[in-house]
Amino acid sequence: PLLSLHNAFMKHKILLSKKLIAEDMGLKKKDHIIKLLHKPEIKYQWNQHYQIEPTEKDISSILTTFNKEQSENIKQCEIIPETKKIINFLNQNDIPIGITTGFNTEHTYQIKEIFESNHIYIDNYISSTMVEKSRPYPDMIQKHMDFFNISNPKYIMKIDDTTIGIEEGKQ
Repeated sequence: PLLSLHNAFMKHKILLSKKLIAEDMGLKKKDHIIKLLHKPEIKYQWNQHYQIEPTEKDISSILTTFNKEQSENIKQCEIIPETKKIINFLNQNDIPIGITTGFNTEHTYQIKEIFESNHIYIDNYISSTMVEKSRPYPDMIQKHMDFFNISNPKYIMKIDDTTIGIEEGKQ
């Protein structure tokens, strides 16, 4: 997603650092784009190129470009070798696994297909577009808890590689 967002903004004449993109990784992609467009360095570039504030149409255009980029980039993703080993361990010990992601539903199912083609099986997938409120709100986690019939949050473990995902887990 980092590369896809970078390329989507580049196609709209906006150069942003991967570090700036990474700050808000894990957000629903539309929210991430909006947040990036509010960063001073991005606002400045946008105004230099377009002389007006970004509109909803501009946001949708960047999101559409991102989604096209992401659909292609997902096909090239590689699974971290330890992933399969850990998932297999959890599966063998009857520990349910749910994935939450800032991806849309289409990209989430692309990832699911890649996992399954590599014999990695996850019990439930929830994308940010499947809930009303996305990260940092815990709606995706709650949806997993409902799916697994877990009422006490102390019986789940949240693991994430993004700041916003960790915030989601603390809610």
